[in-house]
Amino acid sequence: MNDQLRKSCRLFQGIDTSIFTQLLNDAQAFEKTYKEGSYLYTYGDELNHIGIVLDGVVQIIKHDYLGNITILGHFSTYDLFGESFAFSSQKLQVDIYAEQDCHILWLPIKQLLALPQKSDEYQIILKNLMMILSNKNLYLTRRIDVISQRSTKEKLLTYLYQQKQLQQQNIITIPLNRQQLADYLCVDRSALSYVLSQMKKEGILDYQKNQFHLLQY
Repeated sequence: MNDQLRKSCRLFQGIDTSIFTQLLNDAQAFEKTYKEGSYLYTYGDELNHIGIVLDGVVQIIKHDYLGNITILGHFSTYDLFGESFAFSSQKLQVDIYAEQDCHILWLPIKQLLALPQKSDEYQIILKNLMMILSNKNLYLTRRIDVISQRSTKEKLLTYLYQQKQLQQQNIITIPLNRQQLADYLCVDRSALSYVLSQMKKEGILDYQKNQFHLLQY
C-alpha cells in the first residue's frame, strides 16, 4: 500500500521509496476507517490533521438553516482533503462526511511541520502542498463560475463544459449522482431533472446515469 500511496498521492510525489515509510512514522501518520453515512468531523470541530483517502469517498458539505446541503468537495482514492482547515486556527464551518465506507490516512499537522526543514523530503512536501492548494483555488474559481449563473440550465451547462475541458473527451463521466449534482449546483433536484429532460429533447445533450455527451458545445 505504501508504494502505491507514494506514487498516487500528490503530496508524496517525488519522495524516495527508501525513506517514505520512515517519513510516515516521523509524521505520526495513522489510519482510521469510517462507515458510509458517518461523519469524520462536524461543524464546530477543530481539525488538526490532513486527510488522505486510501479507499472510499469523502465529501465536505455545508448545511444551511433550512437543512439544504451544498457539496463543497468530493474526494476519492489518494485525494488529499482538510489541509486548508488544518492550517487554520478557525473551527470547522462545514461537515466532513463518508459518502461511502472509507479508509483514511491522517497526518497530524504539528508532527508534519516538525520534520527537519532543511531535509529534501520536507522541501518536496512543502512544494507539493503549495501546488495542491493552488489547484484547489482554481477548483473554487470554477465552482464560483458555476453557482454564479442565473438559471439551472446555465449552471448545468457551465459545469458540464468545465468537465469536458478537464477530461478532454466528448463523453464525460461525473462523480456525482442526481441528488449530489443538484446539491453541487445549488438547485432543486426536481428542477434539475426537468432541465435535463428538456435539454435532451432539444438535442443539446444526451446522458445515461452519470455519463453526459454535450452535442452542441
